[in-house]
Amino acid sequence: MQLAVALLQSLGVTRFGLAHQCAPGGLVEGIIGTAGYMSPEVLTGKFDESGDVWASGCVLYECLRGEALVPDTAVSEEEQQTFLRSASF
Repeated sequence: MQLAVALLQSLGVTRFGLAHQCAPGGLVEGIIGTAGYMSPEVLTGKFDESGDVWASGCVLYECLRGEALVPDTAVSEEEQQTFLRSASF
């Protein structure tokens, strides 16, 4: 129980400045997001709420595996996008 409390205290979601409102069935245009959590659909420049599902999956992956889905070795945004486009995960 103490471990769970410690994890919850250290967990934070703080990138709400990147949030965009999207009408049901609508699309958001542009490559918007935190590079390590952007879905391949976001990289096309038009995406819907599925990008949020991907990002949530990235967070869950990190919690379960203890490592990021997009490796930290891909330090620049361009390298992270190249990794996602390669679909080698």
